[in-house]
Amino acid sequence: MILVVGTGSGKKENLTIDAFNAIKSAENLVLKTEKMPVLDFIKEENIPYTTLDFIYEESSDFDELNEKINKHLSSLSNVVYLVHGSGLDDTSVRTIQDKKIIPGVSVNDCALAFLNVSTDAKHYTTFEILNGVLPTAHVDNIITCIDSSLLASDIKCVLSEIFGDEYPISFYVEDFSGNQTKKDILLYELDMQGNYNHTASIYIKKPDFDKIYKYDCQHLVEIMERLCSKNGCPWDQEQTHVSLTPYLIEESYEVADAIEKDDFYSLYDELGDVLLQVVFHACIGKKCGEFDFSDITDAITKKMINRHPQVFKNEKLEGTLNDQWERIKKEEKGFISTYEVLKNEPENMAALMRAQKILKKASKSGLKIEKPIHNIIEILNKDTLTEEDFGDILFYTVALAQEKNIVSELALHKKTRSFIEKDAKTQ
Repeated sequence: MILVVGTGSGKKENLTIDAFNAIKSAENLVLKTEKMPVLDFIKEENIPYTTLDFIYEESSDFDELNEKINKHLSSLSNVVYLVHGSGLDDTSVRTIQDKKIIPGVSVNDCALAFLNVSTDAKHYTTFEILNGVLPTAHVDNIITCIDSSLLASDIKCVLSEIFGDEYPISFYVEDFSGNQTKKDILLYELDMQGNYNHTASIYIKKPDFDKIYKYDCQHLVEIMERLCSKNGCPWDQEQTHVSLTPYLIEESYEVADAIEKDDFYSLYDELGDVLLQVVFHACIGKKCGEFDFSDITDAITKKMINRHPQVFKNEKLEGTLNDQWERIKKEEKGFISTYEVLKNEPENMAALMRAQKILKKASKSGLKIEKPIHNIIEILNKDTLTEEDFGDILFYTVALAQEKNIVSELALHKKTRSFIEKDAKTQ
């Protein structure tokens, strides 16, 4: 078993009594790096030690470094392994299976205490941020282990997308003797400080709501809940699921229009309008005790996991992806017959779109319209045509489109646009 000792920020005064005793009685003391302030204490006590600096020089990235550290430590006996910080947040410690940890004072606690910040700031290491675990503008944040200007530059680029280049932050660092300093800077200045080591940290205070650089989905939910509250907007307060239905349909068509025009600048804006409708319905659902936004995200996430067993459960794909999707969907809803499947398609969908979807699902079940063009010609040869006849013509036309792998709804949209641009332009 490997005994891991967290040395805090690294100076002797920050060692716990357990850590102090473990170091003094160590048979095989291993320092992660010689660049640790606690080294002076170790030398004063004449305690034999080795370091892992040679592994740093041999490794091309953190994954390789941690793997080699683990392998080296496992080859030794009676190891006391010294790391910076609490010992719980060190990436090399996470890879060690057989271990006991004597925690130290974490660097983020030292930083927050010196900054005189009494807060439940969310703590991140640079390793976490560069691996996609990102801070948010919803809470105070502290980020530790900014041990080089190159790393500071990488962190700055990530954080600028969340807080903006000119957001004020506090930069904290201790020198090798344990002297603490703090400097108020702007985010874009993070890689210009010149003094970086394992204690270098930044504190980012939660921004005021009107000064947030980039709002996220949680902010949108908060905005809509405020608008729907009794002290919010009178119009928003009066809306229901039914009254909002036309807006959701309208916004969806505007998204399709932006895609059709290849206008991606408008697309994200129109998608935002669709998302607003989803959040709006969630707020109404929450107010009425029906559901909230987390129920929506939970339902769709579970659905996506369940419908992709080849990805999330390592199951063998049965048939095509579409076949598997429809089979699982049928199982989820408890449908047995083709009739139940077709009956479930919403009737307020655009007529051409619904007809094509119905025909596609019917075809997979063996129910197929044979020779739709002949049926169309036969109806057109009648002396008089009724509404039912026109319905038949449209239905068989959609079947013909399905046969030719043409999306009838889009085909008619394009023809209508062509009519406006070519035939009606001179009128």
